[in-house]
Amino acid sequence: MNIRLLKDLHFGVSMVTLFYFLGIGMLGGTYLLPLYMQEGLGYTAVMAGSVFFLPRRA
Repeated sequence: MNIRLLKDLHFGVSMVTLFYFLGIGMLGGTYLLPLYMQEGLGYTAVMAGSVFFLPRRA
């Protein structure tokens, strides 16, 4: 990506906003969801981690 694109105000603000919301989504998906599964649903650490690592069958 050309860094000079960030000089454009609208493009720069949109990229910062997008990064911010995607960052929150990734944090929620990889940190807060297993924490909720362990604390709220009573899963063990292995059970909560297996949700992300074990393949699922359709």
